[in-house]
Amino acid sequence: MCHDYKANISYAIEHLKMFSKQDNYHYWTILFLTMGPMVDNIKDLPEFKKTFADIEAKFWENHDQLKTSLKEKGLI
Repeated sequence: MCHDYKANISYAIEHLKMFSKQDNYHYWTILFLTMGPMVDNIKDLPEFKKTFADIEAKFWENHDQLKTSLKEKGLI
């Protein structure tokens, strides 16, 4: 996101897309990524919105799988 802050928008989007391919995001990534000033230049772009939506969807999918697994094991 440093590249967004420095106004290198295409590079920032490229790196956000690379980040979106990872698994197991921290919850605070989902909560705070769009609030920081480092994404002000890109957070209204369609590419950012789509990529962030993909990140959110993947987070909640992993969350639901973990919750199901823990319930099956009687841990929650």
